[in-house]
Amino acid sequence: MASPAAVVQLDGQLPRRSRATSAPESLAAAQGHRLAALFELALRTGLRKGELLGLRWEDLDLDSGTASIRRILQRTRSSGLATLLTRTISSERRIALSASCVTSLRTHRERQARE
Repeated sequence: MASPAAVVQLDGQLPRRSRATSAPESLAAAQGHRLAALFELALRTGLRKGELLGLRWEDLDLDSGTASIRRILQRTRSSGLATLLTRTISSERRIALSASCVTSLRTHRERQARE
């Protein structure tokens, strides 16, 4: 019995390898997007998806440039999306925000208030 791979014709081209985008490239691509502030916060802080989506405006102190991580947004079997406390006490923390994050968040909050 012949191998199935023996009948495959290759065109001689190797598959292209993908390249990860850098943070500046990602930030540039997000410019103008409705959620650009969220993308910038993710890239500059390294917060997990559930932590990012669990943030509320009262968790952000834009005057002092900090964010308090207190809860996460998680999909559950029983109730769909639910806001839960962080899994461990050590997951609750306060992180510093860069000046550009604070500017993006202020702009986003102003746009959200207008909407």
